[in-house]
Amino acid sequence: MTCPICRKLEFAVHLQPADPKVPDEWSAIGKSLGIVWHAPFRVDATNALKPGANELTFKVTNAWVDRLIGDQQPDVTTKYTFTDVKPYTATSPLLPSGLLGPVHLHSIATQ
Repeated sequence: MTCPICRKLEFAVHLQPADPKVPDEWSAIGKSLGIVWHAPFRVDATNALKPGANELTFKVTNAWVDRLIGDQQPDVTTKYTFTDVKPYTATSPLLPSGLLGPVHLHSIATQ
């Protein structure tokens, strides 16, 4: 990602996914930006980004429902979840997860 306004004192820089579904851990250039798990699904990257090219990393957590469905698959030898009620089967549809869509860069004037 190229950031032409990074490190200019008059701007704060925030990153925001277009369509968040599950918690994500974000980092830029190896610096943790935090975990995005609730609205407004935005992280402050002001102190992490540098002018020019930047490498962003996203660690996406899968939905708990998908883990429950995964444990119901017929070839599973180790189950990772336990529930008294089994609302999902091996054929239940998985929920969308991952980075679904673009990441928006917002510059916010600070002065």
